[in-house]
Amino acid sequence: MPKPLALSTNLARYTNTKQIYLGVDNVTNSINPRASLRLESKKTFDHGLLVADFAHLPAKGCGMWPSFWVNHDPSKESGEPYSEIDILENVNLDSRNWVSMYTSHKPCALEDRNKGTGTVMGRDCWISLDGVSDSGEAAKRGCKTQAPEGTFGEEFNRKGGGVWGLQLETDGIRAWYFPRDNVPKDLATGSPDPEAWGKPVMEFGPGTCDVGAAWKKMRIIFNITFCGGWAGGAWGEKCREKTGYAKCEDYVGKHAEAFDEVHFLINSVKVFTRAGAV
Repeated sequence: MPKPLALSTNLARYTNTKQIYLGVDNVTNSINPRASLRLESKKTFDHGLLVADFAHLPAKGCGMWPSFWVNHDPSKESGEPYSEIDILENVNLDSRNWVSMYTSHKPCALEDRNKGTGTVMGRDCWISLDGVSDSGEAAKRGCKTQAPEGTFGEEFNRKGGGVWGLQLETDGIRAWYFPRDNVPKDLATGSPDPEAWGKPVMEFGPGTCDVGAAWKKMRIIFNITFCGGWAGGAWGEKCREKTGYAKCEDYVGKHAEAFDEVHFLINSVKVFTRAGAV
């Protein structure tokens, strides 16, 4: 959606409390696709600590697919690798966040340091841009970690919101989650010390991967989309029975009122490097 339209329809706005609201069309029925947003930074991120403080995450939305992520999608002619890290992502009614990492730079099998609270579901981050691996099998599905319960959606919001963060350095990658009552005080001072934060959700060492080469020039992105391969593909798990609709697209197009809670409410987004906040 173009910026002027997003602003004029109030899908993107500052609230009275100076928070950033990013939402979807929750008014119009009989529409497909439903209007939603994708917000990208002008500056890029390739190392340091990226922290987002959320008062509210998209929730209670069968068909929703929200994400907070960083991405560099160059042309093949550039010779640069594709880079993507999904810091916050899930679909429909789920309450556990997924942190996922992908790159076309290879080799890139990370080392699981077994220090996180999440469940590691894969540590080979390489994906083929052609959708087919060198061995002719289906493309690898990247590095994935499933966070504990309550780190996404309605359960996240019930705790008063919280913080998700990514630390990306050449010597390793970590992801953090803090509920509202446990946000590190040093984030507010502008001098965060992740070494004092306790267990992250995810912690990987470089393994066979050149982290600096694999993830670089990434734009910071917030977006909400609907259905598609994930939300639509997982429709039968909970949402088919809950909504009475066999197809995700049919429900999303006809029930604007179902998406009142499908929005981000962002207190702040900050990037810290070893030289300080950016």
